[in-house]
Amino acid sequence: AEECERGQCLFSAGHRLRVQDLSLLAQAGVNSVDVLAAPRVALRFADDVIQQRCEAMMLAILQRDSVVAEVVNDRDDWFASDADVLLAVGGSGYDESDAMYQALTAHGEVTLDRDGVAINPGVGSVLATVKGRPLLLLPGQPLAAFAAAELLLSRLLHRFTACRSPVYETLRCRLGRKIASRIGRLEMARVRLETDTAVPLAVSEERILSTAVNADGFVLVAENSEGHAAGEIVTVHRFPR
Repeated sequence: AEECERGQCLFSAGHRLRVQDLSLLAQAGVNSVDVLAAPRVALRFADDVIQQRCEAMMLAILQRDSVVAEVVNDRDDWFASDADVLLAVGGSGYDESDAMYQALTAHGEVTLDRDGVAINPGVGSVLATVKGRPLLLLPGQPLAAFAAAELLLSRLLHRFTACRSPVYETLRCRLGRKIASRIGRLEMARVRLETDTAVPLAVSEERILSTAVNADGFVLVAENSEGHAAGEIVTVHRFPR
């Protein structure tokens, strides 16, 4: 084929095949390739209200990440699922009212990180394993569930498929306004892009989903940082378009 040479490596292991890649393979006479199966995720919601608010969003994220997802309403069936990843949304706090967390702590086959994951938004996210399989418990508040899915779930699924391409497109921008953060947690600071400037959205509205809806992407503030100064050059992770 004119597009490639004999002995040339067309794609390395971990490459996510795109539509144009299939044509190149065909021109090279490659009729089949070995691929990893799409991860299977069993998804459960803590209650009907959380499901109504978050189901469409979570299923869209999973579809975007090339996942085979199934919503499982019964808790015992969810625990018994043979899916590659168990995912639950809601009830992720640490008191008796948080049914999902209590169910995990009572389940004998779950290895649980009781300290949770220090991210914001997304406080209350919990990582666990069930018979060696990853289990992720996300908060039921929509913005927190969205942020935790982007920061934790997408990266977990990315590694699960051994994909080498970055999870997000990134670009370097000058910060239009300072970002203040609390030491001890990873902060997802939502920003709007204006030419080559990243403008942080008001953190006083951090529990409102519109800060993510109106954002073009986010800047990650490390756990040991109090934020970034105005004018500083930062890395922006762009939301998929």
